[in-house]
Amino acid sequence: MRNRLLRRIELGFIGFNAAEYAEWIAVLVYAYAHGGTLTAAAVAVVSLVPCALVAPLIAARAERYAPGRVLAAGYAAQAAGMGLAAAVIAGGAPPGFVYAAAVLAAIPFTVVRPAQSVLLPGVVARPEELVAANVISSWCEGAGVVAGPLLAGAVIAPIGPAGVLAVFAVVSLGGAAAVWPARDAVAPSPADESASGGVREAVGALREDPNARVLFGLVATQSVVLGALDLLFVVIAFRLIGAGRSAVGFLGAAFGFGGIAGSALAVLLVCRRRLAPPLLAAAVVWAAAFVALGAQRGALGAYLLLGLSGAARSIVDVAGRSLLQRVCGSAVLARVFGLLEGSDMAAYALGSLLVPALAAIDGPRAAVIGVGLVLPVVLVFGLRRLLTIDAHATVPVVQIGLLRGSELFSALPAPALEALAHDMAPAHASDGEVILAEGDPGDRYFMIAEGEVAVTRSGKQLRTLRRGEGFGEIALLHDVPRTATVTATTETALYALEKPAFLAALTGHAPSAGRAESIAGERLAKT
Repeated sequence: MRNRLLRRIELGFIGFNAAEYAEWIAVLVYAYAHGGTLTAAAVAVVSLVPCALVAPLIAARAERYAPGRVLAAGYAAQAAGMGLAAAVIAGGAPPGFVYAAAVLAAIPFTVVRPAQSVLLPGVVARPEELVAANVISSWCEGAGVVAGPLLAGAVIAPIGPAGVLAVFAVVSLGGAAAVWPARDAVAPSPADESASGGVREAVGALREDPNARVLFGLVATQSVVLGALDLLFVVIAFRLIGAGRSAVGFLGAAFGFGGIAGSALAVLLVCRRRLAPPLLAAAVVWAAAFVALGAQRGALGAYLLLGLSGAARSIVDVAGRSLLQRVCGSAVLARVFGLLEGSDMAAYALGSLLVPALAAIDGPRAAVIGVGLVLPVVLVFGLRRLLTIDAHATVPVVQIGLLRGSELFSALPAPALEALAHDMAPAHASDGEVILAEGDPGDRYFMIAEGEVAVTRSGKQLRTLRRGEGFGEIALLHDVPRTATVTATTETALYALEKPAFLAALTGHAPSAGRAESIAGERLAKT
């Protein structure tokens, strides 16, 4: 709260998440009113496909500019897009013009998250601020997911979809104003020229590893279901409970509240030896909630059941991603998750097509039940391999504990910590043994599990390190020879992390990368 730029960035992020969900609700309610389920599904697909195609191009291009300016421009573009869509609806334009404006309004939403992930490390003064910013960003996202549908549901009845878009255009404009003081806080970085190569490597990793392929499919299936839910909320509100368009937003908020509750419960999965049982149990709860939702007619029951399904979905998500990270090394995992993120919008579009297809078979109730059964059906086909993966996956509890307490890595998400822990190899140093020497090439990072080491430079002692502390990051981050000598002063148990895994973990997570550079800079200054 003392950091003015962080306050502004997080405030804008709440508005971003709220606007993202509210924009979808407004557009889908309009489309449903002008053509029913099929039209709403078609509009969702038409909006999502361009986003999926241009998002990588926008991200690559945006890397050439200061991330603060890109973030502010993204918010301003969102405001302009939603303002245009609101004006077209309010002016009584034909639906085709409205849908074209909706596509233009959706594209700028792909800018914010990449730009913010680069900006945050550059506006903190201390490593602990970066951890706080990372935690608060997660909660801001959850708050926005709930607030957006709630506010949209409250105002859509009196002022209509155009009014909702106008309100959130102002919210996005406020986000641009909020982050503008951070426009030059971080300098631009050169674009990554290896993006297409990374995609090819990720596809190759999935082709060669059936375990990773099954888990990738499981996690990606959730995006199909989430894409279907955007439209399903409209169907439930109008066709099942007869509650009108305000209920669309409230149903989305109920699912969001459940997701927040499920995320809290999912923390209990970290370091758990077996993840398949809770994953399967959550999938059963998910399916049961949707079957019950399709069979009942009351509004209260719909809200409660959607909340329950949201909680179950969070547990499935955390368990599935954790298993995927258990079976992949950190370098391959970064590429696989990059491919997963890139496939989300296409999966959302596929989910939007699923609802009218199911509704055409046997009505809206069949659509609700069918969407709920998608994930369990996928799990049935992959059940045998899932149980095998779970039985043989190991949980490196000691390494996770060390990483969680590390200044460098504690900002990583819990499943990412577990994946990195798998890459840590045990090592031992006797009393008086030189672990690394000043001037040697840097190839590994070390963490102390037990014992004590002395850090010296040109014969002068700089510091003493003990359990939970690490060393060797300066040579790896800056690609220079070792800047100091580290000698064990007792019998010392260590864990070593090879340079590729170390760099892949940090460069794949902007907050951790910023913290690492900060720590390395502080240590260099002291030497």
